[in-house]
Amino acid sequence: MSSKLHNGGTVVDTSGKVNLYGDTREIYEVSGSLLFNKFTKFKFNFLYGAAAETLSICLYDSPQLVSCPGSCYQLKNTDISPLTINAAELLSYRESDLLYIGFVQESDNTEVVSSFSNLQVLEGTKQNAFENGKCTDLNARNIGGPPEVIDGILVKCICTDGFFSSNGENKKLRNQDACVACIESQGCSLSRSASDVICARVSSSRLSIYS
Repeated sequence: MSSKLHNGGTVVDTSGKVNLYGDTREIYEVSGSLLFNKFTKFKFNFLYGAAAETLSICLYDSPQLVSCPGSCYQLKNTDISPLTINAAELLSYRESDLLYIGFVQESDNTEVVSSFSNLQVLEGTKQNAFENGKCTDLNARNIGGPPEVIDGILVKCICTDGFFSSNGENKKLRNQDACVACIESQGCSLSRSASDVICARVSSSRLSIYS
C-alpha cells in the first residue's frame, strides 16, 4: 500500500501503527476473539495531528452499528497519550465479542496528520450490582420484596424508568449488567438501526489488539 493517500484513508505499518490521511472513515476487522463486558477498558497511544478537525476511535460488535455515533469516542486535542477509555460504554455495556475497530478523522490535509498505536484491552475493577445495602448502578433501584434468582444468580436490583438492562432481556441487573438508556421512542430495545448512510467500510485487513 502506498505511503501516501490523496483521497483520505489509513495505512497500517509493520509495527501495527495506524496512520490516518486526510478525511478518513474506515473500519478494520479485529483478529482473534476479544470478549468485552461492562468492566472492560481500552488503552491506546495516539498522535492528534494539528491539521485534524476531529479524531475518533470506534468499537463495534456488529457490522450493523457502524453508523452509530454512540459507538465512537471522540478525542479531545487536550487528551494525553496513552489514553484509557471506558470501552463498555461504546458497546452499550453488552457482554459481546469485539469484531471491528474504526478510525474517523475529519481533515482537509491529505498528508498523514494523526495516528493510533499499541491498542490494548484491559479489565477494569469489578463491582457487584448490589453492595453495602444498595444498588451500585446510578440508574437502578432495589427490586423491592425478596430478591429473584435468574439463571442461578441472585438479583436484587432493577433499572429505573427510561432504562433497561444491558442483557437485553429485561430490566433486572446481574453483576455483569448495566442500566442503559432507552434508545427507541416505542420502548426499550438493544437493537440499533443503522442509518441509510454507512460512514465506514469493512477492510479486509486485520488489526492485532493486545489483551
